[in-house]
Amino acid sequence: MSCGVKIVSNNLLNEVVFVSVSQENETFNLGEKTIPFNVLAIPGSNSISGTYNIYSSTYKTNYSLIVPTSIDITPCISPTPTPTPTITQSITPTPTPSITPTPGTICNTTIDYNGPEIYPYNLRVNLGSSTGLVTFYYSAYTIADRFILYYDNTIKLDTGYIGSFVYNYNEMYRENFTEHLMGKIDPITGIAYPNINTTDAAPDGYPFVNSINEGSFTFSKNTTSQIGIVEVYSCAELNIWTFNLGCPS
Repeated sequence: MSCGVKIVSNNLLNEVVFVSVSQENETFNLGEKTIPFNVLAIPGSNSISGTYNIYSSTYKTNYSLIVPTSIDITPCISPTPTPTPTITQSITPTPTPSITPTPGTICNTTIDYNGPEIYPYNLRVNLGSSTGLVTFYYSAYTIADRFILYYDNTIKLDTGYIGSFVYNYNEMYRENFTEHLMGKIDPITGIAYPNINTTDAAPDGYPFVNSINEGSFTFSKNTTSQIGIVEVYSCAELNIWTFNLGCPS
C-alpha cells in the first residue's frame, strides 16, 4: 500500500479534501483564493495528479484543486503519524456551540430543550426491566428537527425532519435550513449533505420537512432490555423542542 494523504485547509474552518501528494505545506491556487494546506499521511491511492473539486462552506463557492504531475508520492508500509497542524487563520471561524447531553434519565421524564444547535442531542432513557407498551411523545414546534428512537439495537422511529412548512423544499426559509445541514452526516445513510441519496432527500439533496410537527408513537417492549436512546437532530441557531419517552404499561 502507498501513502495517501488528506489535505486540511488551515483557514477554511478545517475543511478537508482527499488527494495524494507527499510534500508538506504546499500552497495551491484555487482561482480567486490562495489557500494554504497541510499534508497529512493516511492510507490511500497513489493517483496524484488531476483536478479535484472542493466546495467551500465559508465562501459558498466551488473550487478546483489542480495537482500537477510534478508532485510525487512516496510509497510506504505504515502511515506517517499525523502531525499537529500549525493554524494561521485569515478567517476566524464561528465556534460550534458545545453542549454536554444529559447522561441519562428515567422513563416518563419530559425533556424540554431551548438552546443552540446540537447535532445530535443524545439521551439514554432507563425504561426498567418490565415489559409492556411504551409511548414516545415528541414536538418540534416550529424549527425543523428530527427525532430518532432506538431500543434493543433497533430503530423504532425516525420522524425525519418535522417543523414549519417554511423549511420544506422550495419554501421561503429553505436556505436557513440547508445552510445548517451543509456538510453534516445523515445518521442513517452515513452520507454528507447535500446528496440525493440521503434519507428522504428532496431534489436539492437535503431532506423534505414534514409540517406535521408533533406526534406520538407506541411500541411493544417485550424484552427486559432497559435502555432506550433518543437522538434529536437540530438545524438552527436557536432550537426549541420537547419529548417524553414513557414507562412500560
